[in-house]
Amino acid sequence: MGICNRIRSIFSANVHNVLDKCEDPEVMLADQIRQTRQNLAETKLETARVMAEEKIAKDTFESVKKDLDELHKCAKKALKAGKEEDAEKFLRVEADRENNLNQAKRMYETAQANAKKMNELYAKMQNELDLLEQKSDTIKQTIAVAKATERISRFKMPDGTDGTKSVNEWEKKANKRLYAAQAAAELDLKQTEMEDLKDQYSDHTDVSDRMAALKKEIEKDGAAQAISA
Repeated sequence: MGICNRIRSIFSANVHNVLDKCEDPEVMLADQIRQTRQNLAETKLETARVMAEEKIAKDTFESVKKDLDELHKCAKKALKAGKEEDAEKFLRVEADRENNLNQAKRMYETAQANAKKMNELYAKMQNELDLLEQKSDTIKQTIAVAKATERISRFKMPDGTDGTKSVNEWEKKANKRLYAAQAAAELDLKQTEMEDLKDQYSDHTDVSDRMAALKKEIEKDGAAQAISA
């Protein structure tokens, strides 16, 4: 049975091996599901055909057995009626047809075994497909993470240099510039604080002092004029 060999070859295909060997696991996963569905449909048709053969073999076996039972009953009735010659005729036909019964029985048993095997294979394939479909989302997510990781590991700049290394260098330069700016700001702040402190202790002349000195100067001028007059 060629279909059985094809089904066994399908079962031997391991999902992880497929993912390891293919260039695009996501595409191969979708193709594997599609292929399994197609094979499942073919297996279903083949299983139905084998089950039909089993039914035909069963009907044939039961028909031959029923015919032999009728012949045996007729032989018994003829013998009871005292017609031994007729009974012998029925028994001879019954004996000849027993070979047909044995052949029909062997064909029915073979058809039964084939139908059982096909049903088991079909059920196993259905379970494989269900499991594959259930895991497909998880596998796709895993593939997405793997692809993202690969892109990061292969990150390059337009000039072909290592992108991650370049970004790290940029970060170092930016930090260096930031630290320099912060240091300059701190120096400016210290300078301003120092100027304020110097102003606080510097000997500045107040305006009121200047006004008092000016008034004294005017008073002196007035006194000098009075003396001269």
